[in-house]
Amino acid sequence: MSKTKRKRYTGAFKAKVGLEALMGVKTVGQIAREYQVHPVQVTQWKGVVRDRLPELFEPGRPEGTDDPDRVASATVRER
Repeated sequence: MSKTKRKRYTGAFKAKVGLEALMGVKTVGQIAREYQVHPVQVTQWKGVVRDRLPELFEPGRPEGTDDPDRVASATVRER
């Protein structure tokens, strides 16, 4: 019996799916079908985005992190 490897998703993919779920335009089920992931996974990624998004706007971020304005404009361009 052969074992199948677990599917791994990039951070960018998780952020994209989680942010889309957070925006609330589509239901979690619709997003899950569109990206072929389980709805529970979409909900988990949504929670991570919701919890960690404020960190982008905290003062004193380490060097090399993305500028919040650039991240926001890149997100708008992807849609």
